[in-house]
Amino acid sequence: MSSTVKELLKPVIWPALPALGWLEYRISLKSHERWGGPFNGQTYRRLLFDELVRRLKPAAIVETGTYIGTTTESMSATKLPVFSV
Repeated sequence: MSSTVKELLKPVIWPALPALGWLEYRISLKSHERWGGPFNGQTYRRLLFDELVRRLKPAAIVETGTYIGTTTESMSATKLPVFSV
């Protein structure tokens, strides 16, 4: 979805913008790879996350700085609640 279309829709459907982001994520395969996938494609960051979850056994995960959602989707594999900002 182009930024022009988003800007035109913004005043009309402001509460639905998160859904537009989700839709854009699902439609555009290129956006899945734009930053290298989950954890920006950083293998060691992913391994660190997995180890922290294993050792600390958190009740939930809070992800900040969500952009495309690949890391959020990856974190959901833990079966823990994931809160994304």
